Amino acid sequence: MTSRLLIYRVLAWLLIVLEAGIFAFWHLFFWTLFFLALWMFNIPALGGIAGSIFISVLFFAGFLYFLIKGAARFQCPPTRNAAFFIDRRIEFDSNIPHRPLTSLKDRHSTPLTQQQRDLWRRENIRRKKAIQKIKWPVYHPQLSGKDPYGIRLFILLFFIGGLMVAGPEWKSRAYEGILPPVQFGEQGAASRHFAAIITPPDYTNLTQAVIDGPGTLKDTLKIPAGSSLKINLQSGLGAPSLYHGETATPFEKIGPKSYSIEIPMPEKDPQHIKVGQFWRTVFSMDYDIIPDAPPTIHMQSNERNKEDTENTVLVLQNGQIQVPLMVQDDYGVQTLSMTMELDPEIKGNPIGWPVEQSRSILSPPGENYAINPVYDFTANPWAGLPAVLHFTAYDALGQNANLPPIKITLPERIFRHPVSQKLADLRKQLGQKPILSVQNVRRNLENILIYPQSYGDDLVVFLALRSAISRLYYSGLTQSAPYPDTQAVMALLWDTALRIEDGNLSMAARNLRAAQQNLEQALQEDAIGKEEIAKLMYDLRQAMAEYLFELQKELQKQFSQSDGNMMASPDMLSSMMNMDGLAGFLEQMEQEMRNGDPNAAKKMLSQLQNMLDTLNPNVAGAMPEDMQAMAESLRGLQEIVKRQQDLLDQTKLRSQSLADLMARQKSYGQILKLIPDLEDKLAENGFPPPPYADPDFSAQDALNLRKEKVEQEAIRSQLGELMLKMSNTLQTIPEPIQKAEQEMRKSTLALEDNQPENAIKPQQKALEHLQQGQETVQNQLQKRLKQMAGNALMFGFGQTQYDPLGRPLGKRGGQSLFPGSDIKIPEESEQKKVQEILQILRKRSSDLNRPEQELEYFRRLLRQF
Repeated sequence: MTSRLLIYRVLAWLLIVLEAGIFAFWHLFFWTLFFLALWMFNIPALGGIAGSIFISVLFFAGFLYFLIKGAARFQCPPTRNAAFFIDRRIEFDSNIPHRPLTSLKDRHSTPLTQQQRDLWRRENIRRKKAIQKIKWPVYHPQLSGKDPYGIRLFILLFFIGGLMVAGPEWKSRAYEGILPPVQFGEQGAASRHFAAIITPPDYTNLTQAVIDGPGTLKDTLKIPAGSSLKINLQSGLGAPSLYHGETATPFEKIGPKSYSIEIPMPEKDPQHIKVGQFWRTVFSMDYDIIPDAPPTIHMQSNERNKEDTENTVLVLQNGQIQVPLMVQDDYGVQTLSMTMELDPEIKGNPIGWPVEQSRSILSPPGENYAINPVYDFTANPWAGLPAVLHFTAYDALGQNANLPPIKITLPERIFRHPVSQKLADLRKQLGQKPILSVQNVRRNLENILIYPQSYGDDLVVFLALRSAISRLYYSGLTQSAPYPDTQAVMALLWDTALRIEDGNLSMAARNLRAAQQNLEQALQEDAIGKEEIAKLMYDLRQAMAEYLFELQKELQKQFSQSDGNMMASPDMLSSMMNMDGLAGFLEQMEQEMRNGDPNAAKKMLSQLQNMLDTLNPNVAGAMPEDMQAMAESLRGLQEIVKRQQDLLDQTKLRSQSLADLMARQKSYGQILKLIPDLEDKLAENGFPPPPYADPDFSAQDALNLRKEKVEQEAIRSQLGELMLKMSNTLQTIPEPIQKAEQEMRKSTLALEDNQPENAIKPQQKALEHLQQGQETVQNQLQKRLKQMAGNALMFGFGQTQYDPLGRPLGKRGGQSLFPGSDIKIPEESEQKKVQEILQILRKRSSDLNRPEQELEYFRRLLRQF
């Protein structure tokens, strides 16, 4: 009982103290709760920094007032009479009469009689029984009388609603309300700023993520690997720190109450950071690091089975090879490297050299990008021998993906000119047997030299042959092996054979490739001088002009030899290439290099290489399937047009012949009416019958009409097969071709009725529709050629193009590519300028030493973007 009573007394004392405290400080409690609710709803922020300061001062003033008033009213039970008050509280709450606890210490003052002792004993028994009925003391509300209108309940609900609105930010809002951050700027305006800026690596081409304002981010951010984090924090109590796991990194103080930190984004677990200042968390967020995946590379034609690389390399007409590749990287493939080496199974040491070439790709991020690089190994003495090709794709971080080795027999250049063929054979002999074949090669070269008409009396060829003979002669005087000038003579013979075969086109293409490789190699360096840039671009321009001039000559020659049956005429390709646009393109690429932006220059160089690969006159056989189908349809339509034209001419002749016959038959009938029995009288007098005796068609006429009908059906059948192929490959059939087939059907019915005059008009309409369909297919083919040429708009290709709103695109770079249009599309330089402006605005908006008005101005500008 004693321990139980002790617990009751302690609890009763606590309740008495609590009630006294509540009675004394309830104004202070609900005053604080009310202001916390205001700060949870951010109501003081409506008045700006001045309003926040006023509310904070008002809170502290009231807090101090109620604290002093409550301390004066607080009355705790006095120590001397504490037991009495506590026992009385227990008796009162237990509803026990006669105060049994307070009378436990009662003692009699005089000796007792027996009767008095009995009475005293019975009283003690009653007292103990009463004490056993005591109950737990209970709290006695005392605020109902002090707050009859229940304002305290309203404040409590107000505070609960504020907590729900503030959510995880309730601590930071309360802290900022109690101690509003104040810093006086240049104009005396108070300001506060928090900004976290996450900057992805430059090669990702991703924009910065700007978090303006403290708190806790609800969403998990996806951040590329290699990103940097910069946090600016102004005002607050104490120096802040950045916490990642158990690691704390302090901020750097950059001004009065201004702190900043810039570090690489932590990539290790836990992927959670927070900014702590004094006792509170200013900012926290969860994030996921997106790793930079390595690139992938495989053959285009074997996407399902990437290990199968047989029969995938395309051999072009002049011995060049085209490798259809597919590359992909999450941020774009930067470079494609190719290495050609001799097959290890080849024994001996044949003259030749491995080849290494790299080209910039800059593929779109996250997309499969098809490339068709063209390589020329015909000048290598290993041509005709088995070799191995290695392809490697690199991303911006240097991660790479290797294509399975491609084994291929290097194709040899097939020469048509007999002298070129002979020089190529002599060069091959010299490479296979550099010592034994010297004398034989020299004698054969002398035989060629004495017949200059065989190589067109070309003085350059004559001097080249003379030089080769002399070098072989003087090298042969020393019987050492191998001869030192063998490879030089082989290179000279090769260049001479190319000049005889196709003029200067191959040499110009080689010079252009060398200029491109020199420029691309220079772009790999960290810094390029302006003089070096000017020299490299001058070499590229010269090589480009020479190549395009020789290309035009070669296309003219091929067009004349093909009887006009090429899918793209030289005039069409010439009209596709806007030289002014090309000059502007090269100028822009030089400007990008001068501005220190090698990535933009590499991208433009890659576009230029794609265009040149497309314009290569020997790449026609390696066109995509849809273009090959268009070219085949175009050739089929040309043949059908020719057959239909021949049939039309025959039908016209047949119709005229039958018209003459009908006229003669009509004249003969009129004679018979005038002279009855004319034939009998002529026979009696020994004269032959007149030539118009047969009023019907002759058997020969009927046979000819039947042949024309069969021919028309054959042409219609050929057109039907062509339409079926076009439907399967191109997924569409031009409407004029469908109309032509209908007109052919009408022509067939007319010829079947022996009415050639009625078949002429349908045949003429069919011919017109065929020509219209031929023009439609040719336009589609030209459009695809322009698309394959790379960035067609940059070079001024094509006809009028339209923006997503259906408006014709306007001028570009001061050159009107589309006459009649006044809509301006920003240049890449203008787009770059916009990006620079954005970076400046973001930098200045995070400058903590600027006034609030200026910072707000920068934020409004950023919102416009």
